[in-house]
This record gives sequence, structure tokens and C-alpha cells, in this order.
Amino acid sequence: MFTVIKQIGQKKRKKKTFKIDPFLTKKQKEKEIEKIVYEYEQQVLNNSYLNGDIRFIDFSKKFMEDYAKENLSITTYKRYETLLERINLEIGELKLSQIRPPHIREFKKKIEKITRKVAVRDENGKIIKYENKKLAKKTQLHYFRLVHAILEKAEKWDYIKENPASKVEAPKVIKRETEYLDIETIKTILKLLEKEPIHYRAFISLLIYSGIRRRRADLL
Repeated sequence: MFTVIKQIGQKKRKKKTFKIDPFLTKKQKEKEIEKIVYEYEQQVLNNSYLNGDIRFIDFSKKFMEDYAKENLSITTYKRYETLLERINLEIGELKLSQIRPPHIREFKKKIEKITRKVAVRDENGKIIKYENKKLAKKTQLHYFRLVHAILEKAEKWDYIKENPASKVEAPKVIKRETEYLDIETIKTILKLLEKEPIHYRAFISLLIYSGIRRRRADLL
């Protein structure tokens, strides 16, 4: 067992203790020590060791402050803040250097089990009960993508050597087939509109000719 100490600037020092196989020969031990010392010094010099000590929750704050606030819309920024509340509960205390693909896969499993209360209404719109409903797959994907984006930035900024989330499959979202009106139905609608007030004709014609469709509210 031996300790390597590396000077960082004038005041800071970084040290780490390593174990050597006691069954190695004297010459083998010398080579192993030389290799370990060199690799450790390189690690400290390029900051990968020092930076990796930061917790995920602390780096996520840096990500939000240094990147998200400057490059994303207010809506996206606020959504990230909401998502990070849950993310940091699960992996926030882990150091960046500790996070491995199994941690990301475990996080995915926990997100799949999250439920939220959804109001069930009668035909008059009155709430009659609440049901527990799992998060939509698209929302699960948003959680995963944010974790991936944060770790991707950590890799780019040299806090870690590689993004562990890149080795984990993202949640799969089943794409719904878009429904369209056929030509005959459109002709019928336009024919019926001829006897309607102009504001109805203008509004519905705009929807038909521009292809505007209502966006499904299935993010949550």
C-alpha cells in the first residue's frame, strides 16, 4: 500500500492511497507503482478526478445556471426544474464519478412506477373520484433525456470521461398514427358550410386547408 500526493497550484494538494498485489516481484511492483503514479497524475492534471467528485445534484444546478438558463426557453427551463425535483431525489447524492449504467437503468424502473392522481369526471364535468395513473411514456422519456443531457454536458465539460446514460436504452414511446379527414368527408363539410355564417366558414376552412390539429395533452 502506498500514497500518491499531487500538488495542485500553490496551496491545494490531492492524494490517494493505492494497494499493490503483495505477491508481485520487486521489479513488478516497481513497474506497477510507476504506472499507477503516472495515470493518477494525468487524471489530476486533466481535472477528470477532481471534477468527478461533484455530486449530481450540484452539477445539475451548474447545468441549469451555466447552460439551460442561457440556451433554453423559459417554458423548457421551468419544466427542467420540475423534472429535476424527482431526478435529484433518486440520484442527486451520487457523485458523477460513481454513476454507472446500472444506476440509470434503476432510475428508469423507478420512473415507470411513479403514479399521479387523476380526476375522473361524470358527464356534467363533476369530479366523482380520483384514480392513480402511471406517468405517460412520453413523460418518462423527458426524465431520461434530461438525465442524459446533464451527463452529456458533464462529459463535454470534462467532469467525467463518458456518459453512462448513453449505454442505456431510452424509454420507448409508441407513436400514434395521425388521423386525417378523407377527401369525400372534406367535400361534404365544405358543402354544408355554404349555408352557415361566414365566421364559421372561415374558421373551419382555415382548419381544413392549413392542416391544424389539436395537440394531444399527454405529456403528464
